[in-house]
Amino acid sequence: MKKSGLRDILAVAMKSPWWTGASVLLAVLSAAAMYMPYVSIIKILSAALTSNAGTGGLSGQLIYGWGLVALIGACASVILDFSSLICSHVAAFGISLKMKTELCRHLAGIPMGSLQEQGSGRIYKIIDGDIGQVQSFIAHEIPHVVIAFANPCFLAVIMFAIDWRYAIAICLGLAVALWFSKKSNSYGAGGAHNMMDVYLEAIEKLGNESVEYVRGISVVKMFGQTSKSVSKLHGAITDYTKLVIPYTVVWEKYRCYFAGILSNLYLLLAPTAMLIAGVSGSADFDAADFIFFLVLVPSVALVVPKLAGVTNQLVRAETALDHVNRIMGVEQLARGSGSIDAQHGEVSFENVSFSYNGDRAQALKAVCFRAEPGTVTAIVGSSGSGKSTIAALLARFWESYEGKICIGGEEIRSISEESLMKNTAFVFQDVFLFRQSVFDNIKGGVETATRQDVENAAKAARCHDFITALPQGYDTVIGENGIHLSGGERQRISIARAIVKDAPIVVFDEATASADPENEYEIQQALDSLIKSKTVIMIAHSLPTVQSADNILVMERGSVVEAGTHEQLMEKKGKYYEMWDKYSQSIQWRVGKKAQLG
Repeated sequence: MKKSGLRDILAVAMKSPWWTGASVLLAVLSAAAMYMPYVSIIKILSAALTSNAGTGGLSGQLIYGWGLVALIGACASVILDFSSLICSHVAAFGISLKMKTELCRHLAGIPMGSLQEQGSGRIYKIIDGDIGQVQSFIAHEIPHVVIAFANPCFLAVIMFAIDWRYAIAICLGLAVALWFSKKSNSYGAGGAHNMMDVYLEAIEKLGNESVEYVRGISVVKMFGQTSKSVSKLHGAITDYTKLVIPYTVVWEKYRCYFAGILSNLYLLLAPTAMLIAGVSGSADFDAADFIFFLVLVPSVALVVPKLAGVTNQLVRAETALDHVNRIMGVEQLARGSGSIDAQHGEVSFENVSFSYNGDRAQALKAVCFRAEPGTVTAIVGSSGSGKSTIAALLARFWESYEGKICIGGEEIRSISEESLMKNTAFVFQDVFLFRQSVFDNIKGGVETATRQDVENAAKAARCHDFITALPQGYDTVIGENGIHLSGGERQRISIARAIVKDAPIVVFDEATASADPENEYEIQQALDSLIKSKTVIMIAHSLPTVQSADNILVMERGSVVEAGTHEQLMEKKGKYYEMWDKYSQSIQWRVGKKAQLG
């Protein structure tokens, strides 16, 4: 992807053309008004020297008049600059809203797997931090960019209008200073721009890994791990630490020369004046011009560093815009227009192969099966065998698979997202509940669901009792005032959500994984009532929960190695038989161990 530049930033700024244009115009006028006091000074100096020569050019009226011009110019510059900032802020706020809205809409259409690859910390930083960086640049730096470029132009016009010889001397000195600045800011090895890119990438990586670490802090504490045991976070901290000092001292080599020359440009005026007087004689030497340049030149040391400061902020904004464009460049889900016939909602996988992140190792290898309407298809297998990948592909979390995944004979990539989501319900092992009331979490996106529907679903999912025990019952907001739910309680709320949705196709991924033994039976009964007359795909690690399934698929290393009912698979005495035997042994071991302890 092409790296963003000033042109790209300005293109973003022009999404609000009227406010941005007004800001630019007012900034140019502010830069012009800034030099009105200098014009007043040269007029007063000229009059004063003429008066000393005996011509009587200086008067109180003249000083008053040009002093008033200087005051008006200074006030106008401040007012125009403030007005420019107001316009740029209005533009920035509107642009930020548009960017966040567009980004969120784009994220909603990206496959979930691609979002997981990016990491929640990075996505949060892009939405909040990077767009905020672009907003800040447009709000604060657009006027400063205009002023930073306009000021040298106006300054050059004034200097050449007064005396081109002094102006050339100052420009030569300024060119030498800028050469050292360019060396410092180059993209070459050790250049500040190159270092800033690396430094900002390190900050982004550190932020992303920090968020992920905090999300998993309970696991870290439970197993007594240190930060070093979390290799990604430790690596991010180490990389950031190694870059801090080099990034800080990268300016040292050339920046001191730049600052030194810039602060002492006035030293070039004396030899230039001597050269003028020596070549053309004292008659051509104008003391007023010399004094004016002595007054004017220090302003160069104020104007040029502002341009360097704007460049620094520009690099940050460019990097932030790159991050936004990188996410906006992630391919979205194919926009299908087909629909699912709820009466013929069979699910079929036809020679489906898939690998994560383009790895050679395939998570699924030529998987084939058919789940008929009104039946339960269970998928079992060891960890990493590809069970959950089947659920993820059916939910269109990933799109880069080979083969065909069909619902009702329609390839899911040709089905509209609205139809797919309306006719399918997913209950995953990792349950996410919104910071909303229990009622809203169960109701989900079903606008027609009544409070009675929600309560009936909660009762069927065996979570009505603990909900009514909460401080505000169904109106209790999860996450507020220390209200938190256990894993099993969250799981049952997600099941209640699926019951309210009443979709013809239901996918369970380890639906009872977080349930305690006391409630697992009740949840199983709730699932039995939910799955009647539906196409059900149930991914499970607990073999007894799938014993009554119409069809059981046994996965191993991404392939379906066995399929059939419980009785049929037990008769084959293959992989499923081995799994059931090991499960039986584990139960017996627990009972025997308990007897010994007793």
